[in-house]
Amino acid sequence: MFQISFDFGGIEEFDACLQDPELHARAQASRSVLIQFLTSSRLLRSAAALYEPIVQRFPKAVVTGVTTAGEIAKGEFLRNRIVVIFSFFDTSKLQLFSLGCLRGEEEESGRRLAALLQEEAQEPEVRGILLYATTQRMDGAGLLRGMRGLLPEVPVFGAGAASYEYGTESSPVLAGGQLYRDGAAAVVFRGEELKIQARDYLGWEPLSRDMTVTETGGPTWIKTLDGVPAAEVYEKYLGIRNDEHFFKNMLEFPLMIKRADQILARVPVAKRPQPCHRILNPIRGACRCKSGKKRLPGIRTGSLFDKKYDFIGRPRA
Repeated sequence: MFQISFDFGGIEEFDACLQDPELHARAQASRSVLIQFLTSSRLLRSAAALYEPIVQRFPKAVVTGVTTAGEIAKGEFLRNRIVVIFSFFDTSKLQLFSLGCLRGEEEESGRRLAALLQEEAQEPEVRGILLYATTQRMDGAGLLRGMRGLLPEVPVFGAGAASYEYGTESSPVLAGGQLYRDGAAAVVFRGEELKIQARDYLGWEPLSRDMTVTETGGPTWIKTLDGVPAAEVYEKYLGIRNDEHFFKNMLEFPLMIKRADQILARVPVAKRPQPCHRILNPIRGACRCKSGKKRLPGIRTGSLFDKKYDFIGRPRA
């Protein structure tokens, strides 16, 4: 596999990729091409309009993407940029599946998606699934539970759609030329020479002492940490004020929540007038957490996901 990424300031700059002779040579020598867009909701809509020109120039391309709360490229946090990732596979086959999913239907939608993959059963068997889902508007864990019932051993990796300001814009996922405001896009990887290896990986490291979530305003709203309003904790220890720059500053200092033997980095995605922050995953019981800071070498090697997945095996995967 060969992979290259680009960082653009506007969607019009993507035209350089459509004309790039090196990318075309790579595509012609590959069995499959994966193109991913990571950007804001507005720019992802513009990317969807490029689907026809993309497949005209790259007929083997599978195109997908997801909205972000800020982009990561070259070890830096960015805003209002478009990160485009081209992945070229010599022998592996990729297939794109997608479906709509409303809140309350997540497990059933997960079973439907897994069944759809099984109906398209081919040789070789599925090696892994890249999954993008609109998790701000649905329960991503429920979707995974539904999929696991039929595909218990298949590695699933990916991300939930995010937005620059939670609740002020839709956060769709892209599947080919279609945008899903409520749904999921799944890229299936198959290949005799392809192996996807999963290992825990985190691009942030603990910074503060342990704190306990002592009051919540619902399953995803954190009101107090050790009895202190959540916003005041960040201002006291990190100097991050609860103002219009809060979310941009918080990208570098997520909450690190301990759940069983796992540590999850979660960035607040919304706030209320009273000091109360929202994260995407439900708080269960009196959770222990810390603030965290980015570990630059980790960011550079990729920490968009809770787990890092390596495409390994023979050189021609």
